[in-house]
Amino acid sequence: MNGWIAIYNSAMHYAYLTPLTLTILNTAQLPSSLGVTFFAQSLAGRRSPFIVAGVISGAAIIGWVLTPATLEPFWAVLLGASSALVFTLGIALPPLMAGPERVARLTGVTLSLNYCVAFVGPFLGGELWDLFHLPFLAFLPVAIASLLLIILGALLPPRSAFGLLSRLSDTSELDPAIPITPSL
Repeated sequence: MNGWIAIYNSAMHYAYLTPLTLTILNTAQLPSSLGVTFFAQSLAGRRSPFIVAGVISGAAIIGWVLTPATLEPFWAVLLGASSALVFTLGIALPPLMAGPERVARLTGVTLSLNYCVAFVGPFLGGELWDLFHLPFLAFLPVAIASLLLIILGALLPPRSAFGLLSRLSDTSELDPAIPITPSL
C-alpha cells in the first residue's frame, strides 16, 4: 500500500492527501499491534480475527476506490489496523501449528511468504495499472489478499486442534482473568 498511495493520489489529482494518508496508515498499525499483544493469548489460533481482518481490509480497499477522496484517511486507518492484526496473529500461528522441532522452519516459511506477498503484490498491481491504464488496479492484489485471508481464516483448524488449551493449563503463566474457551 505504501508504495502506491502517492502515485495513485497523484494520478487521481489528490496529491494533497498523500502525507496525511501515509501517516495515518502507518500510525494505525501501532495501536493495533499493541492492542493485539494484550489479547494475544485469547486471539491466537482463532479463525475469527483473520476473517474479520480480511473483511475490514477488503471493505477498506473497496471504500478507498469507490468513495470520495476525502474519506481516504478513514480507509487508511482500517487498512493499517487490519494489516498489523494479520501480521501479529500470523506470527503466532507457527508455534501453535507445529511441534517444537518444526516451529523455526514454519516461522521461516511464514515470514518468507509475507515478504514474498509484500513484493509480488505491488509488482502485480503496477503491472495491472500499466496494462489497463486504470490506477485503482494497483490495489487489486490487496483486495485479492483480503479475500484469501477470509477463505484461509475460515479453513484454519479449530483452536482446539492446536492443543493450545492443554498447553496453557500446564503453564504457570496462565492468567485466570483471561477466559480461554475453545470457540471461533
